[in-house]
Amino acid sequence: MESDRSGFERFRGRPGLARIRTPDAAIRGLLNGAAEPEDLYEAAGRVRPLASKPQDPADLDRALARWSPGKGDLALGRAFKGLLDSSDQETALHAAESMSVMEVRYAKAIDTARKNNNQYMQAILYSELAELTGVRETLGIFYLRQAFEALVVLSDRKALNCDSLKLAVKLQLLMGRTKTAIQLAQKALKSYPNDPGLLEALADLKFQVRDYEGLRAVVRRLEEVGALDMGRLSQAARRWL
Repeated sequence: MESDRSGFERFRGRPGLARIRTPDAAIRGLLNGAAEPEDLYEAAGRVRPLASKPQDPADLDRALARWSPGKGDLALGRAFKGLLDSSDQETALHAAESMSVMEVRYAKAIDTARKNNNQYMQAILYSELAELTGVRETLGIFYLRQAFEALVVLSDRKALNCDSLKLAVKLQLLMGRTKTAIQLAQKALKSYPNDPGLLEALADLKFQVRDYEGLRAVVRRLEEVGALDMGRLSQAARRWL
């Protein structure tokens, strides 16, 4: 007679089961015979977005263990930043320590990019730091300037490509220079007229300054290049409606 695998019976004699908390761990367990399909379903049910509240400290710690700067993933930093003012001192302290860990990783990544003479990566890292710190804060403003200076070096070398131009537009916007950002996006589109990212950025800027006629023109251009049917950009289009 088969043993009952439902409810708590599944945990008897399998202490490792309690450690299967993530889908990745469950999949590895399935591959080596240490887990069952039910474990994957349960682990998937435990996973929540980092922005959900209250956050599970264990989930945040696991995310921090895997996190590395320079990939545009700011959700974890924002989650920790949101806990800095927690009424629970232990939670606030843990958040501050975790933010310090992230800052150290940023410092090491920036140092590596500098040694490799990679200005574009320096600009990305500084822009992420600025957003996490707060673009209106003194330190955030400093980081934005550092990011822009890195792109200026690329410009002096005539080495600006489409990605670096898009980053330059973003930096101008973060600095509050909307008109300059629009001018830069329009200039960049002369070199890369079919780039969906630049077109989307310009559309967002036109929407912000309420230039709806200009927005319609950019949207028509996005339609011409077939970008409005691209998943993420179709979501952007709904922002302008």
